[in-house]
Amino acid sequence: MPKTSRFIYAKGRDEDIDQDVIYIVSRVHWDEEHCLQDRLTNGEMNALKPILATIGLMELMESTYELPPTSTIEDIEIELKDNGVEHDKDFQSFIDELGVEE
Repeated sequence: MPKTSRFIYAKGRDEDIDQDVIYIVSRVHWDEEHCLQDRLTNGEMNALKPILATIGLMELMESTYELPPTSTIEDIEIELKDNGVEHDKDFQSFIDELGVEE
């Protein structure tokens, strides 16, 4: 499958707020840097803002978005895919490793 989506996501859990979260970065940033994205470019933000508003995701910090109170992670995944944001296995593995306690 070709990499076509401008943005990719991964699922995670923020233990500080005790809830599931979504991590979103631009595909270009991930392909070049392989890390969370401190901030989006103006063009990226202009493209992502309507998607976030449609889904109801609220930015917590650095690539991390809080789910709306009445949504499940499964609901959000469907909406992200419907809005052209793809789940990325490598990004998911990176997020999974971040959550491992040392």
